[in-house]
Amino acid sequence: MGTEEGDRMIYRMAKQRAISIINVGEVNVITDQIGEIVTDEVKFKERWSKYFRNLLNVENAREQLGEVPAVEAPVEEISREEVKKAIASTKKGKAAGCSGLPIYLIKHLGESGVDLLHVWAKIAKQHSLQRLTATVTTVVNGSML
Repeated sequence: MGTEEGDRMIYRMAKQRAISIINVGEVNVITDQIGEIVTDEVKFKERWSKYFRNLLNVENAREQLGEVPAVEAPVEEISREEVKKAIASTKKGKAAGCSGLPIYLIKHLGESGVDLLHVWAKIAKQHSLQRLTATVTTVVNGSML
């Protein structure tokens, strides 16, 4: 394997082997409550079942928190410039947010995209999230713009 292609193949195989050792996807050995190794599949599942039953059904001691005063302040309106900066700083390929519009579309719309998200922010401030979806549908269809 003195060729360049042979050397690449050896390095590729070594790399795959190293990664496969690191990425162990399945645990086949656990210990029971007294520390003995459990390898039988039925006992393995029973041990996990007992473990989670105990974990999720035991009441843990908690520190009582004191009374915290509510914070009430007016929510500042998001400016058009803030929306413009946020759009400019968002990388392409990011998942669509709650508007359902991907960033590449908003960037492609230019100033109209800034206006759309600015209106979205105003609507979000005024309406509950349940009513927001219906309102946005009308915004996107153009009846509010």
